[in-house]
Amino acid sequence: MGTDIHVLIQCRDRRGEWYTRHDLTGRRETELESAARDRNYWLFHLLAGIRGGPFTEAHHVLGLEGKLRGVPEELADRENALMCGYHSTSFFTCAELERYPWTLGIPRSAHVRLENYVEWKRRPELNEPIGYNDNPPFTMSMDQADALLECCTVAEIHETSSIENYTIYPIVAVDAEKLASKVGLFRVDEKIKILQWAQYHPPVEYDDPAALEALYRANRGHRLDVEVEAKWELSPAQGCRLWYEKVMPVVRDLSRDGRGDDVRVVFGFDN
Repeated sequence: MGTDIHVLIQCRDRRGEWYTRHDLTGRRETELESAARDRNYWLFHLLAGIRGGPFTEAHHVLGLEGKLRGVPEELADRENALMCGYHSTSFFTCAELERYPWTLGIPRSAHVRLENYVEWKRRPELNEPIGYNDNPPFTMSMDQADALLECCTVAEIHETSSIENYTIYPIVAVDAEKLASKVGLFRVDEKIKILQWAQYHPPVEYDDPAALEALYRANRGHRLDVEVEAKWELSPAQGCRLWYEKVMPVVRDLSRDGRGDDVRVVFGFDN
C-alpha cells in the first residue's frame, strides 16, 4: 500500500531565483526518481504530516504538522500547473529537512504471528515484523517466544500461492527435552497448548531439509495458535530508507551556502 509521490528538487541561483535541478515527477526512470517516488505511506506522513503513522512525534520537531504550504508562488508556469494537479502539496528547504530527527527511535509494538516473529528475527534487513493482529487468541512475550524458539528447528520452506511466491519460516520440529525445561515460563493453559502442538512436531534429523519439509507438510494444519507481543524501535531513516539514503544526499550536496537554505524539495501526491 502506498501513494504516488511527485518531487521537484530546486536550487536558488545567485540572483535569488529558483530553478528546477531534478524533476522527479514520473518522467524518467532513474535510481534517484525511484527513490524519491517510493510509494511509502510513512514518507507521505513524514513530508505532509498527515495520514498518521509512526513518525507523528518526530514530525513535531518541524512544527509543520497539518500546515501544508502549498505550491511556491515563484514556480514556473509549467511546473506550477503540474504540481497543482496533486494534493497535499508543500515544500521544505534542505535546512529544514536536515533538522528532522531521522535517527530518532520511535517505540513500536504489535501482536505478531509466531511465524512472522521468527522471520523478523532471522532477517536483519527487516526493520519491522509483518503480519500484525490486534486480537490474538493467545499471546506471549518476546522473552517467552525466544525461549520457545530455542527448543525448535526453523526451516525455510517456499510456499506458492495463486497471488505471489513467498517464503515462510515455519517451526517444523520441537525438541521435547529442551521444551520440558522451558514450559515453566508459561501459564498452565499455555503449557497445555504448547505441549499439544509439540506432539505434532517431533524431532527429526535437523540437517535433513527433506525431512523437515515433509514434517511441515504433514502437520502444517497443527499450528500453535499464538502471537508474540513484539516491541521494537523504528527510526524515520529506517522507515523511509530510500529517501534517506538516496534523496537526502543529493539535496544536501546541491547546497552552496553551507546552510541548506538555497535548496528545496517541492512535493505533491496522488492516489
